[in-house]
Amino acid sequence: MIARFLWFLLILICAPLGLLASEATMILEFQDGQNQAWSLREVDELLFDEDNLVIHSETGIVIHPLVEIARIDFEIGDLTDAGEAADVVRLLHLFQNHPNPFNPTTRIDFDLPEDGPAELSIFAVNGKRIRTLLSEQRSAGSHSLNWDGRDDSARQVSSGAYFYVLKAPGVRESRKMILIR
Repeated sequence: MIARFLWFLLILICAPLGLLASEATMILEFQDGQNQAWSLREVDELLFDEDNLVIHSETGIVIHPLVEIARIDFEIGDLTDAGEAADVVRLLHLFQNHPNPFNPTTRIDFDLPEDGPAELSIFAVNGKRIRTLLSEQRSAGSHSLNWDGRDDSARQVSSGAYFYVLKAPGVRESRKMILIR
């Protein structure tokens, strides 16, 4: 009887969050231990903009500072077709560089949802563009570039925080990285 009650209680607590749903779900775990979940059917766009996670959904725009987020999980659930799996993948375009922090080079991976012009640039924290790694037509799919910690004039940049920004059709995302000399 107690086990059945606990199971029912678990369903009541988790079901509104979509955690037990058979559809794909994004779950944010915050530093304070709170969780927030979205059905990926409701999420139109997921962006990393400067120091924030920006979620565009059917109900509006939600902005969460990245320092408040401890973890982002995706519960895939029971995907019934390849289209649903592709929708999960399309939510993230620009991935965290690795290694991070880095010295002397780092790798930046990104996905493009469609063919077209793509630009990947490195910016200092003051907003000054210091390096353009990519500015050309690219095909849809996965891509990878390395940055050697140098500016457009091939001079080594100093230790510190930098932002890399990906601009392409349907994509404008940025991430922060740390260079340690």
